[in-house]
Amino acid sequence: MIRRGSDADRGLDDGGLDDRGLDDRLRSHYASLSLGDDSVKELLAASRTVSNRPLRRPMFWVSVAAMLVLSSLGVHHLTSVSERTERTIREAAMNHGTRLSLDYASSDVAQLDDAMALLPFEIRRPTRLDDSWTLRGGRYCSLAGHLAVHMTLVDASGDNTRSLFVTRAADDLDSLDGERQRVNGVEVQLWGERGLFYAMANDAT
Repeated sequence: MIRRGSDADRGLDDGGLDDRGLDDRLRSHYASLSLGDDSVKELLAASRTVSNRPLRRPMFWVSVAAMLVLSSLGVHHLTSVSERTERTIREAAMNHGTRLSLDYASSDVAQLDDAMALLPFEIRRPTRLDDSWTLRGGRYCSLAGHLAVHMTLVDASGDNTRSLFVTRAADDLDSLDGERQRVNGVEVQLWGERGLFYAMANDAT
C-alpha cells in the first residue's frame, strides 16, 4: 500500500537549515570519509528527494541522520582486508541495532525497488533468505563506502527482526565474500550473489 506524506511533512524541521546548507554539510562530511564523488552525489540526491517518493514515512530528517550515522565509521579507505571486514561488519551490526525508521514501508521487494529509484542497481531477495521472513520496508544507507539499501525483515511470529543491507557488487567487496562474525550481540554475514553484495545482521542467540 502506497503511503504519501502531507505537504507539511515535506518540510525540514531543522531550525532553518536550507537545502544548500544541508548539501554543503553533507558534502563536507562524506568528503572527509573519502567517499567517491558519485556516492556523495547519490547520497545528497537521496536526502533531497526522499520526501517526494511514495511509501515514505514522516520525519524526512531520519534519512539524513541515518546516512550520517552509517557513514561515520569511514569504511572506504582501509589499510587491510581484515580491517575492512571488521569495519563493515561493525557498521552493519551498529545499524541493525539502532532500529532507525524506514524511509519506505512495503512488504514487496519489487515495489520497494521502484520506490528507491536512486539506487544504481535492482534490489533482489537473496536465495539464502527463506520465505518465512517478510519485508517491512527499507531506507537509503551506505555499506563499505557504497550507496546501499537497508531492508528490515520480520519473522512469522513478529518477534524477531533481521537487517539486510544490499549494494552493487564491486572489486573492493570481493575479499569480504563469505565473512561471518559476531559483534556486540549481533551476528553478521557478508556475501556476494548475482551481481549484488549483501550483509545480513540479526540478534545472536
